[in-house]
This record gives sequence, C-alpha cells and structure tokens, in this order.
Amino acid sequence: MLMKDDLMVCGVVLLVLLLMLTIPGYSISDDDIKYIGCYTDDYAKSQNYKIKESITFNQGVHFCQHRLTKYVGIQEDSSSPFFMFPYCGNDIPQRSTSALSTLCRPCEEPATRTCGRENSISVYQLPETANIVVLLATDHGVKTVTDSSNITTNIGGITERVLSVDFYYKNDQIIFSTERELLKSTYNPFSMRYSTASAIYSKDYYSHGDRVEWSTVDWEQEDKIYFYIDGYQYAATLRQIGI
Repeated sequence: MLMKDDLMVCGVVLLVLLLMLTIPGYSISDDDIKYIGCYTDDYAKSQNYKIKESITFNQGVHFCQHRLTKYVGIQEDSSSPFFMFPYCGNDIPQRSTSALSTLCRPCEEPATRTCGRENSISVYQLPETANIVVLLATDHGVKTVTDSSNITTNIGGITERVLSVDFYYKNDQIIFSTERELLKSTYNPFSMRYSTASAIYSKDYYSHGDRVEWSTVDWEQEDKIYFYIDGYQYAATLRQIGI
C-alpha cells in the first residue's frame, strides 16, 4: 500500500502526462542488421518462438528486435517462400555449431539475404540500442512518438482525455486510464503495431458510477497495478483485473 506522501509524488508525476520509455518494436534500418553466419538449428530450437502464420523476412527480424534480443536466426520453410521461423536469443552463435555456408540458401524475398533451410539457420545480429519512444497522454487518446522517425501514432479505440499512461514490459502492453475506464493496448508482432484499446475496468459496470483518477504499473513488482478511484487507492495483480 502506498503512503500518503507517495501518492502525492505519484500525482505530481502523473500530472505531467508524459512517459519516456525504451519500448521495443519500432522499425530498424536494413543497414543495422549484420549477418553473422550459417549455423545448425539444434541449439536455437530451444529459443524458438513458434509462429503459426506466414511471415516475411522483415517481420521475422522485427519479431526478435521487439523482444530486445541480440540475435535473430531465420529459417525459411521450403514449403513456402514466406513461411519463416525466427529464433530469438542472446547467445545463438556462441552456443550453436557452424554449418557450411551453402546450407543457408538465399531468401526468396529479399534475395540479397540468406534464410537458412532445413536443419540450418541464418543468424543476424540486431542493433544493441533500442529506439526511445515517448508515450503521450492527451485530451484525445494516447499517442506514441519514436525518436528515429518522429512519426506520431495514435492508439486506436480511444478518443477521450487520458489521465495517465504506463507500460507493462512483461506482457508488452500499454496501460492507461480515462475518467471512465482503465484500458490496455497489446503489441501485435505481425502488424507491428499496438492493438485497439480494450477496457480492463469501466465505471459503467457499477451502479454507483466510480470515477477513475489515475493508474500506474509497479515496475518493481511487475504483476501489480495501482489505481485511484473516487478518492480510494486500490492495488491488484494484473491477473486479477484480467491482464
């Protein structure tokens, strides 16, 4: 439970209505991706994110970059030129066995890259630095601005005044509040965007019409969120409120 002084500090911080974070998931330049070599896939299989959708080379790279891993291993399925498995990990080259370069064949797209093949992966090193992204709580929703492009993106599904905004790293979600609701937006690795906002809590669910005043994620205990409703502070695990 936060003490009164802590609540006052939180209130001052939240009045700023701006949160600067290192949020993964924004596009990186093709020149920033360094080819490391061709390796067997034995070790990388333990690091595999099983994707059941057809993805492109760039989406595979982006999938691992969004998780802030150092390497991505690409393995193209011979049954489809656009069905690739990305392997995300920080020690793939060090723990894997080198393979003959001829076992990693050119990708169908882009042909200038190699995409592994059966029992082999092409390993690329991703940039060590992530983009700085500013989350803006505005009178008309949440906006994100990345330092690499200065492009402003709106989180869909919300046009009301946003009182507070925070980020939940474990689930890759933006958590924010209006006077009426607590909401979340979850990252989609295929569209490479955050989803349309959905409500976690709405005052419409309650006859006495509670008013949400602010919310914040506990960065030390990442499974907790604090929110202030009609003058009362609440603490709950994210699982308890449906995250």
